[in-house]
Amino acid sequence: MQSLTLKDTSCWIEALRVSGDHAIREKVKELFIEGRAAWCDMVLLELWNGARGDAERKMLKDLKEEVTMLPISNEVWTFARNLASKCREGGKTVPSTRFLRT
Repeated sequence: MQSLTLKDTSCWIEALRVSGDHAIREKVKELFIEGRAAWCDMVLLELWNGARGDAERKMLKDLKEEVTMLPISNEVWTFARNLASKCREGGKTVPSTRFLRT
């Protein structure tokens, strides 16, 4: 089984924009073609929230059938909380959704 790569919302936005960053577009395209691109509910929520118009919503609906959805388990939330605590102890406050970034 091939390993999956969770891409965050900003990567998907760049990949879906015609004028998006070329390197990011190519990497996401490569992962998608190989069947290794993944997202999670948080990413999909953010993409749906930013979708403009029927064409973008249709694109997301179609992609949802092709992209692997990774579950956010209790273990993932525990990891995120621990990471947030370590960051805070180190003087860094990171927005919660940024913990999903790869």
